[in-house]
Amino acid sequence: YLYNKKLYDGRKFTNKNKIYLLMVGMEEPEKQNYIDFLKEKAKRNKVEILFINDYIKYNRIKNNKVKIYNFWDAYVFADLITYPSLLEGWGNQFLEGIFAKKPLIIFEYPVFLTDIKEKGFNVVSLGNNYKKDNKGMALIDNSIIKNAAKECIKLLTEPEYRKSYVDKNFMIGKHNFSYQNIYKILYSLLK
Repeated sequence: YLYNKKLYDGRKFTNKNKIYLLMVGMEEPEKQNYIDFLKEKAKRNKVEILFINDYIKYNRIKNNKVKIYNFWDAYVFADLITYPSLLEGWGNQFLEGIFAKKPLIIFEYPVFLTDIKEKGFNVVSLGNNYKKDNKGMALIDNSIIKNAAKECIKLLTEPEYRKSYVDKNFMIGKHNFSYQNIYKILYSLLK
């Protein structure tokens, strides 16, 4: 769907280009079955998946002369940010994606539904329902995946649409979740 199309930033997507799924923050040993599942699924579907935990941390540092980057560095190179967590605390990465002006692909986790969705953010939704397969992995209805893929292609190939999409999110985020807004709320509570 992307071959020979012009992307939102003027690049042309050719058969020499590749799509990479960068995985950050998957260091927990209890997630090893999930990581193995993702690797196998990516291989089956010919998706390049890179686990870059060794190169991305919270702060930039040099570790034995190896440069370690922070999350913001990864956001700079991302065309889309996936946020498919089934369960999440509040969602700081959600706000980081909004601030970075990147489109977000999300599973509508419980806190998103109760605290964030009503604000009206544009998101590529993976819905809020899933089933588990015989290995305990979450499955989302195929029609939802197809609709999300169509929306992603639109965000990758239509610059004006993408700009209005992320600008709206940025303004909603600034209005509802900026330091200035928090200051106003805290000031009125403590007054």
